[in-house]
Amino acid sequence: MTCTEFDLQLEAYLAGQLASAEATALEQHAAHCSRCERILDQRTALTAPVTPTPPPGLRPQVLAAVASRRRRTRAVRGALGVSAIASVALFALISQPATKSASDFPGAASVLVARERALPELAALDAAERELRDALRGSPDDSELRAALLRVGARRDAISRLIRNAAS
Repeated sequence: MTCTEFDLQLEAYLAGQLASAEATALEQHAAHCSRCERILDQRTALTAPVTPTPPPGLRPQVLAAVASRRRRTRAVRGALGVSAIASVALFALISQPATKSASDFPGAASVLVARERALPELAALDAAERELRDALRGSPDDSELRAALLRVGARRDAISRLIRNAAS
């Protein structure tokens, strides 16, 4: 394989559209060509997981929210149980590996990869928002629920901005 062939097949490789033999040839070429190896490393860095650090104090807040909900009456606990689950789900989402912005690497395949990787997290954030809103109907004065709802919305907005920036 030549560097020109490498350049022509790279987008298809990143999108997982190359046959096994073609993908192997591309990888072998990159292993022996410093230019193509550097390009491949830069382009595949998009898919490398980055472990984010949860915001300071999130765990104690979640544990405190769960503990305070246990002390409430049984009727209120039913409505607030959903919010506790949403808080834990939010913590789990924040703890999941994130990806680098696709805007760091030009190319349509990079944008598609970024969008595809973000869709499950966006769906989970939407579900958490619905659960928090339902819980707020039962306990409209709960400041912890409101704060969790704001964090969910901020995370969803940040992910949406990253996808928009990658597409531009």
